[in-house]
Amino acid sequence: PIPDDVELIICEGYDCIEAPDGTKAFGVLDVKARKIYIAENVPEKESALPHTIAHEYRHFIQGRTGRRYDEQDADDFADGVMERMRKMNA
Repeated sequence: PIPDDVELIICEGYDCIEAPDGTKAFGVLDVKARKIYIAENVPEKESALPHTIAHEYRHFIQGRTGRRYDEQDADDFADGVMERMRKMNA
């Protein structure tokens, strides 16, 4: 498992982040550096930024607890976070 802390970095002026494996996404978890990188310039920023942060944080939790990285689980977690945020702001 990875340590308990992770640093969040919002990359101003970026519309995607390149992962260590060469893929590009709105957000990337760098396990070794314990950093989550999020591209600032994404479509529908109001919802995409918090969703991407929650999605990548779920990957952090998956790694910290020794579970395999699961994209569907990360998306479901992020969707749940977004739903709670909507309810709080209603």
